[in-house]
Order: sequence, then C-alpha cells, then structure tokens
Amino acid sequence: RVTFFGFSQGTATVTRWISNRQSKADNLVLWAGPLASDVDWPSAGKVLKEVDLYFAYGKQDAFISEQQANEHRQAMQDMGIDHEVITFDGPHTVDRSALLELSQRIINKS
Repeated sequence: RVTFFGFSQGTATVTRWISNRQSKADNLVLWAGPLASDVDWPSAGKVLKEVDLYFAYGKQDAFISEQQANEHRQAMQDMGIDHEVITFDGPHTVDRSALLELSQRIINKS
C-alpha cells in the first residue's frame, strides 16, 4: 500500500499532486497544514474519496489554529470526503506518539 504524507506546507503540495492524478495512493496524511486553495475541489473531492485520508495536528500549533483545523475538517466533510482526525498536545511538529497511532490505524485497515 502507498501512503503519501504531507507536513505543513507539504499538505497543499500533496493534495495538488493527488488531485491532478499524478500518482495513486491508498492513504493520504495531511499533517499540520492547510488544504490547497488553488485546487478544483469538485474534481479533487472525487479523487480524495478514493483514499483513506488522515488529518493530524497539534493543539498548540502556531501555524494552524484549532479554528483553522475545524474549517479544513468541515470543508472535507462538506465535500463528502471521509477522514480520520488525530490530535496531540504539542506544537507544529510530527509527534512520535501521534505518528505511531496513525501508523497503527493504517495497519489495522490493511
């Protein structure tokens, strides 16, 4: 299984990449970053419905607030994109415990 992982600004990059069907992924991880603002979301939404999508962020992240995270989650929900959320107590980083939790979720779905 193929997993794409975007961290921070990389989340926008990886959503662009997948939405343009440049590659096929089974899992998409958006970690502590925004959705791309320049993507054709009706088309991208169809592609993103084909992957298992995970959205992770720290509750003390200085670059993505709880409000922004909720807006991104709501946007995905409004487009009918199923996703799982992983939060952790911490700043703008890839938290080891949260990453292990994520990997276990991915393994359990396989």
